[in-house]
Amino acid sequence: RPDSCDIDELGEADCDDDDTIDLCAIADGIVPDCNQNEIPDSCDIANGVSNDIDADGVPDECQSDCNGNGQPDEWEIANGLVADCNGNVVPDPCDIATGSENDCDGDDLIDSCAVSDGVVVDCDSNGIPDSCDIDTGDAEDDNANDVPDGCENARGDFDLDGCVGPADLGFL
Repeated sequence: RPDSCDIDELGEADCDDDDTIDLCAIADGIVPDCNQNEIPDSCDIANGVSNDIDADGVPDECQSDCNGNGQPDEWEIANGLVADCNGNVVPDPCDIATGSENDCDGDDLIDSCAVSDGVVVDCDSNGIPDSCDIDTGDAEDDNANDVPDGCENARGDFDLDGCVGPADLGFL
C-alpha cells in the first residue's frame, strides 16, 4: 500500500475517476488487478490494454484458456466453438491433451462421450470403443469383422468365442 492514498497535486493515477489512487484502490481490494500490472482491470479493458471478449469485466488473460488461443474456455464452450461433452467446463481437446479423458482411437472425441452418443460401438458396455478393445488386444476378433468375438453369437458357436470351431463340438 502506498504511503499516501490521497489524491494530490503530484498527479497519482486514478484511471477510473473514483477519487482513489489506483494503487491504493488495488491494495485495499476495492478494484481488481488480476494481471498485476498495477492498473485496475476495468481501466485495462477500457483502454484496450486487455481484451474482454465475454464482456464479464475480467480481462481474458486472467481467465482459463487451456488451448492458449486468447479466448476464455467458458466463452468458447458457450459459443459452440469447442465441445465440452462431459460438462466439466474444460474443452474436450484439453481434457484429451492433459490425459484427464481418453481418446483411444484418435478421433478427437472423448471415448465415454463417443460411446454414450452412439458415435462408436461398445458392445460389451465397458466404456471403451470396441475398436480400441480389439487394437489393444483386450478383445479378440478372430474373424476380423471389427466386432469383439465376445459380442458375437454365431449359429453353432456354443462357447461364444465368436467363431464356430472344434471347441463347439464339445457342447453337442
